[in-house]
Amino acid sequence: MLSSWLPKLDCCRWTGVKCDNITGRVTQLSLPCHTTQPEVVAYQEKDDKSHCLTGEFSLTLLELEFLSYLDFSNNDFKSIQYSPMGSHKCDDDLS
Repeated sequence: MLSSWLPKLDCCRWTGVKCDNITGRVTQLSLPCHTTQPEVVAYQEKDDKSHCLTGEFSLTLLELEFLSYLDFSNNDFKSIQYSPMGSHKCDDDLS
C-alpha cells in the first residue's frame, strides 16, 4: 500500500489518500490493515499483522485541518506521539 507513496508523485494520488478537488488538501486517510481478506489469508496466516502499519502513531495527523475521515483500524502501533505541525498541503515542505 505505502509503496505507492512516492515523493515525486502528488500525494493525492497515493493509495488510501483522498484530497479536495479544489484546494488539494488531504480530506481522507484510509489505511486499515486487512487481516481476513481472502488475498491476504491465501498467503499468510489468519490475523498475521506482518503487513500492517507498525511503530509510532503521530497525533499530528489529527491537526490536518481538512481531514474528515481517518481509518487506521487493525494496525499495530506501539506508541502515540504528539508534536504540533500545523496544516499543510501535499506539496508543502514538511521537513
